[in-house]
Amino acid sequence: MLAAMLAFTMAAGTTACSGSKGLPAGSLSIGPGGEELNCPSPGVRSTRALPAVWVSNRGTSPIKILEVELIAPHDVEVDPAFLVPPGDLWYTVAGDVPPAQGDEMAADAWSRKVAMDEAVIQPGELWEIVVPMRTLSDEASFEATRIEYEENGKRRAGQDHTAMAIDGHSEVCSIGP
Repeated sequence: MLAAMLAFTMAAGTTACSGSKGLPAGSLSIGPGGEELNCPSPGVRSTRALPAVWVSNRGTSPIKILEVELIAPHDVEVDPAFLVPPGDLWYTVAGDVPPAQGDEMAADAWSRKVAMDEAVIQPGELWEIVVPMRTLSDEASFEATRIEYEENGKRRAGQDHTAMAIDGHSEVCSIGP
């Protein structure tokens, strides 16, 4: 099922999709522009940055993130998302939240984190949205991340099509060669 959904979303595109709910897409470029997959190790139940999504304001007006939600979440527990403004280092994808000792990338990004309701992405800026979450079983998964935002006083939406499944517990995340 997840493999079929991944194939569908690959064909559907990325940022041009509004992410449903009838909202149009706007000037926020979301994600890497293609299909990706995070496959964390089985048995890990600590809070991690799954997903961590890069967003870029390609318009001429500031953008405010309003809502971040997982699409088709299964057996995950999600904490409030936060944003990381431009800087030298980004939060480590799949890294511990808060950062593990010795993870200098995540520690630098953690020191600059901004609450979602306080973040404003200016034209031309690249930010990272981090969604702290825990997997509750080895069947945990989600299909995409939907982001609603405000641009020019209008509510808009888009999706990052990076999915997550536990390594070895999905057709698309399998242990070994």
